[in-house]
Amino acid sequence: MTGYHKKRTLAQFWNIANTLYGKMGENEFQDYILGFQDKLSAQSTDGLD
Repeated sequence: MTGYHKKRTLAQFWNIANTLYGKMGENEFQDYILGFQDKLSAQSTDGLD
């Protein structure tokens, strides 16, 4: 993934996170985001970055 795509993906991720945060409680949001981050980290270590 190029630097451009990483920046674009990160920006989209934060847009989604901001939308979800408005619809969830703080603890639910934190659990959701941390779970999603774990999945991304696992994919990254599998050579998908």
